[in-house]
Amino acid sequence: MEKISAAGSVPYPYISEAPGHSRVDTEEAIPEEILNMERFENELFFYVRTGDVSKLKSVLDDESCDGLLFTSRMKQSFFRFSMRVTELLTLARFASIQGGCSPETTHRMFGLYIENLEECHNYIQASVLLKRSLIEFTSLTRGILDHKNGDYSPLVIRCINRILERMPERTTLNELSGSLNVTPKYLSTLFNRETGMSITDYMQDIRINEAKFLLAYSEMNYPDISNLLCYGSQSYFNQVFKKKTGITPREYRARERGSNENSRHNK
Repeated sequence: MEKISAAGSVPYPYISEAPGHSRVDTEEAIPEEILNMERFENELFFYVRTGDVSKLKSVLDDESCDGLLFTSRMKQSFFRFSMRVTELLTLARFASIQGGCSPETTHRMFGLYIENLEECHNYIQASVLLKRSLIEFTSLTRGILDHKNGDYSPLVIRCINRILERMPERTTLNELSGSLNVTPKYLSTLFNRETGMSITDYMQDIRINEAKFLLAYSEMNYPDISNLLCYGSQSYFNQVFKKKTGITPREYRARERGSNENSRHNK
């Protein structure tokens, strides 16, 4: 069993291997239906953890997906079906944390998904919600990994990891340089040279990317997004967001909601 630290140490039976390895470890005979579900579950959350949106969408679009995610017994009761969706959302949350996402952000997303699940009245609604949520967790992981996977020196990579570990909380140049045992001036100069931006701008970009995601895919209000991402006030959040994107958070949400709605109608 592997332990993941998210708001404390949480014992969690999660798979760290690539697809093809099963987390079932027992000498008892396991029904084939359960084994297939375990293998498919392993594959899904490998993609969530590695931010592979394309492969995740591919397996979710396969007509056999629901048959592999839910046993026949789960489908006999909407209550059991909903409990299984909750379990899968929990697994997705921890997979995204393993991929580098902040526990605070994923916890808030998880809460929103559970609220949406409570409003589902049939299997189709719950299944659609689950698949959308898995894609959103994976997209969030992809964004974090893109920040981490640049061709940088070991020191800059360690600095980026420190920033991501502390997100969404603010951290200063002095705190970062102290934890890395270098001078603030040296770290600032090296980071700027390799990434093309200051450490402050880099942290702002990460926050703005998370804000974009929450604006597009969640029902979280603007003050809550501002507080979650540790902006001092909603007005400051609006100011930074507009400076980075050219539009306000409200305008961005309206644009993305319209785009998402058009995409669903065109499918």
